[in-house]
Amino acid sequence: MKNFPFVLIKRKALNSLLKTNVDKEFDIRSAAKFVKEIEQGNLDVLYEEEEKTNQIFQNALASSLISMRDQMKRIARQESERKWITEGLAMFVEILRSNHNLSELSDNIIRILVKYLGANQGALFLLQDDSPEDIHLRLVSCYAYDRKKYFDQRINPGEGLSGQVLLERASIYMSEVPNDYIKITSGLGEARPTNILIVPLIVNDQVLGVVEIASFKNILPYQIEFVEKLSESIASTIASVKINEQTRNLLHETQMQAEHMRAQEEEMRQNMEELATTQEEMERNQKLTEEILQRERELSLEAEKNREMLSKLMKIAKSKNIQDGNLEASLKEITIVLVDVLQINQASIWSYDERTAKIHLENLFLHSKMEYVSGQEFSVNEFPIYLKTLEKGQSIVIDDTLETNAITDFHKRHAEFRITKSLLEVPFFINEKLAGIIRCENHFNVKKWTTQHLEFVKSVSDIIPIAYKTAESKSLLIESQIQAANLKVQEEELRQSMEELASSQEEMQKSMIQLETMKAALQVREDVFGLTTIMSESDQYGNILMANIKLCEVSKYSKEELIGKPHNIFRHSDMPKELFKLFWQTIKAGKVFRGIIKNRAKDGSHYWVDATIVPVLDNNGVIVKYIGARYHIESDKIAEELYNNQALAYGLALLNSNV
Repeated sequence: MKNFPFVLIKRKALNSLLKTNVDKEFDIRSAAKFVKEIEQGNLDVLYEEEEKTNQIFQNALASSLISMRDQMKRIARQESERKWITEGLAMFVEILRSNHNLSELSDNIIRILVKYLGANQGALFLLQDDSPEDIHLRLVSCYAYDRKKYFDQRINPGEGLSGQVLLERASIYMSEVPNDYIKITSGLGEARPTNILIVPLIVNDQVLGVVEIASFKNILPYQIEFVEKLSESIASTIASVKINEQTRNLLHETQMQAEHMRAQEEEMRQNMEELATTQEEMERNQKLTEEILQRERELSLEAEKNREMLSKLMKIAKSKNIQDGNLEASLKEITIVLVDVLQINQASIWSYDERTAKIHLENLFLHSKMEYVSGQEFSVNEFPIYLKTLEKGQSIVIDDTLETNAITDFHKRHAEFRITKSLLEVPFFINEKLAGIIRCENHFNVKKWTTQHLEFVKSVSDIIPIAYKTAESKSLLIESQIQAANLKVQEEELRQSMEELASSQEEMQKSMIQLETMKAALQVREDVFGLTTIMSESDQYGNILMANIKLCEVSKYSKEELIGKPHNIFRHSDMPKELFKLFWQTIKAGKVFRGIIKNRAKDGSHYWVDATIVPVLDNNGVIVKYIGARYHIESDKIAEELYNNQALAYGLALLNSNV
């Protein structure tokens, strides 16, 4: 029999084949529609017939696409949570940096934290440990609380949930609140919150207080993570503010004991900024799921780097060397962190002297040799464009020094920079004046500076002035203590002199009353210090650097006429040269000079002062300037009597009164 060139198919098989083709076309259209919705950003789209779970699982394509959508939603949610945490931390960095009053800082922290979390109530308790016998938590700020009931609340260690957190140093989150806990009050009545979060404030392994949040809504894990991370910054800032307040109180007490010696207000400003932005752009193709996972890993790595930078920044800000005023150790710590974070060959910090227009190397860390260098000096007076750039606060960012157009004249003229491949310079300011430069260098290959690198160095430039001010405050405190002791000795000498004069002459009784009045006036607080004491500062050569209002009033010179002039502008012809020779020998030897001196005013008249001149030494024991505190002796008779007593002691000629 002859074979036919085709095969006969039964109708039932043909219908089954047609149905299969129709089902596949439907699946392809459904898949295309589903993918298009995802491409347009609609991650909540449902696959057709997704409710029919068994049928979807039998369709491999539909199951894979639904799995891809769910994974993208999870990644988007995680990214949103990371962004929420990052933006919150960045916002609080600015809040913490711009507040220096503990009460105002506490109010801002708890108010903004409650609003940012979408909670209903919040409270900030700080540890009161001034008395070892009475350690407790004290409510310093609250938001949406019944102030009449809670404003003066105190909690002992171990008492209630907050007291338990204080002892255990660990956070507590409760979604089942006890009946006797706080209630949230509104115009409609009272209700008990359903969720409570209590987080300890810990810095340098020391608990400073607790933050308490109450909410009707659940507090999610990433929100708890945010509050715990933020608590470290809050604790560090509160510790710094408390240290500042303690320092100011101590300095104020010292100033009172030193009879109102000039004090410098300590100001700390922590500038901690983190800029972490990530953009997600993915190609839609057959490997979409794999690329999404890869992007997630990259974002996680970048976020980890940003967290590492923030951690390093926080470590610098909380440095014990900065808090103790150890400037040299602080700068060494900062440069080694710069090299570590930026992965460069060396980092250095230079100070700028406006008078000499020179930059001086304070500290340079060489990674290759693991050693520190200092002492080098450059003049920038010949490079006005370079200097003007720094004074404007502009940074110098050079990825490749072979691009000659990007190199400033200053860097071209110095051979030290010829081996530098990449350069980043950021200025820092003290009291709104250029105080120095942070210089980061890479030698062996080109370094591509990123925005994160620049922002990190700028954040460091905000911390360096704090190190300088803390070191200066420490020096002033020591200085004030020395002067206080010297002034007490001088006070005792004056008292004895007055007693001797009173026992020998009845007429001196009136002078004693005047001196007692002057002594009582010296007890007035800092706000009258400048009105009663003649103050000045000079450099090592006696040139006037600072003159207060009282000096201008007594000498009849203006400040502009005095600044930069030598101190001998006040010298009176009645004062012997031997006295000033003794004066300079004493202070150049690093000792305090005390004496009664007759000075000449601008109009030719004279005035008497009881002077104390104190040399100020740097960390190497070198005299950098002199501070003079003088008290105006208005009675010529008393002044001449005191001077003649002094002349007898020094073997100088006596003055004959013309009065």
